[in-house]
Amino acid sequence: MTVETLAKVLLGLCGLFLLIGIIYMVFFA
Repeated sequence: MTVETLAKVLLGLCGLFLLIGIIYMVFFA
């Protein structure tokens, strides 16, 4: 695992959590 790969994975996870958060707010707000 290189630093670049790790950064991409972390960025992907952050984007995923952000997307889930937005969907959650849309349906449960």
